[in-house]
Amino acid sequence: MSSRDPDLTPVVPRWLSQFVREKLRPALVQHYRVAHEALARWLVHHAQQIRERNSWEAARQACLEQLPILTEVDDPRPPRPDRDVGWLEGCPQRGVHVGGWGPPELASDREPPVDNPLPPPSNRDLTSEECWAALTAVHDFTRDRRERVSPTDDIAYEVLTQSAAELTESHLPELSEMLNAVVSEAESRVRTPSPAPDASRPARKPRSRGNPGLDEWEKQAMVKAYSDYKASELKRKEYLRERGFFSGMDEAESLAYLERCRKHWEKANRGK
Repeated sequence: MSSRDPDLTPVVPRWLSQFVREKLRPALVQHYRVAHEALARWLVHHAQQIRERNSWEAARQACLEQLPILTEVDDPRPPRPDRDVGWLEGCPQRGVHVGGWGPPELASDREPPVDNPLPPPSNRDLTSEECWAALTAVHDFTRDRRERVSPTDDIAYEVLTQSAAELTESHLPELSEMLNAVVSEAESRVRTPSPAPDASRPARKPRSRGNPGLDEWEKQAMVKAYSDYKASELKRKEYLRERGFFSGMDEAESLAYLERCRKHWEKANRGK
């Protein structure tokens, strides 16, 4: 079920609707740029996790196809070889159960994770990006489709949005804690002044957002930002007026940042 389908509007419990209306929506409106950029980074990270999981599964299936068929008499497991191995077991073909020793990184307990921040997990802390992504999804699940704050139609985000249907009122304290944490972080960045330069050391040119020293998440976020701009089919100033300036930047800085995003976008799409 897609939250974009007006004929299949989800039933939203009163407690969640009230939380979004009174607390979450005002915070998202105020910190839209921060939330949007955090969501873009989460989508990049989530896509990378999926690629790693798919690569791992393909390697595991290829290994399983080389293992012998298991029968009831094969329990207990055959002796473990001296070398470092892990136990692999599964069904590479319908009705065929195989197992044996193989590369330890392909054992079942080594499956790469694909994290979903909704409902909030109880066994780990969420990153700032996960909190913003989850809260944005909760908002878009709850509100009328015309009031969605996320411009993305990425399938991973749609799945995350529908995960909000699994929330119960017992999750309200965790949602409130997530919101308070990311809002406090966003506001502290605005309030914190830049440190005074150390006169005893020569001034260093600050690293610009387009420098090669960017990590992969930042580069992908810039590619995503320029892709969003191209999809809008607007001129740059019109686009910025519609979506708002990038976090912590004025119009001139946002235009310069968008130009740097263009360069990363061109590198990412070179040869395509």
